[in-house]
Amino acid sequence: MNAPAAKPKHNRGKIVAGIIAGLFLLVALNVGVSVLMAGLADEEPATEAERALLLDVAALTDGMDFEPDPAMEVAKRIEYLDGSYELDYTYDDPREEAPYVTYVLSHERKAADAVATYATQWGAAKLMLKASPESLELVEKEGTFGWGEQSSFGIMHSENGPVGNVFVARKRKLVVYVVISGLYYDDLETFADLVVPYLERAEAHLRTR
Repeated sequence: MNAPAAKPKHNRGKIVAGIIAGLFLLVALNVGVSVLMAGLADEEPATEAERALLLDVAALTDGMDFEPDPAMEVAKRIEYLDGSYELDYTYDDPREEAPYVTYVLSHERKAADAVATYATQWGAAKLMLKASPESLELVEKEGTFGWGEQSSFGIMHSENGPVGNVFVARKRKLVVYVVISGLYYDDLETFADLVVPYLERAEAHLRTR
């Protein structure tokens, strides 16, 4: 696996605050008013098998001079009343040198729902970053991902340069959404080398359910 591009310098606190605020917007747009009103059907910690499907900070920082703090990791499973569900992983560490990571696998009831989720997540990512305190710009990068029917990959830019990545992809009823801040990949192919094995494991896991 190729190493990620060098970690940029940035005001991590402001960027993470913007990302977290935007994620609430993303959830509201993606889930819809009716489901939000009804509430979650169930939320519980991810099982060990589910946890293995989620790209985490250890994989992202492999080979880098950084020691992740397991106490800063949260991995959970969320089941919605309409039958869809998500596996969510977040790494939010207050240390200045620590990256911020969100990795979400969404399994929708129908492929059409997954198409809508994919479009909403990418569009909302652009909006949330523009509305962040540092007014980040998401610059989409062309490339071949090699998994799924749709994918979008971009680099987040502040006025000081690149600060992270946003990635969304869909295959049938499965959608993956990734936000990274504090390190970044400058091309899709390099990022795919890391992420595709996790998505292939997720597909295999879903077939056994």
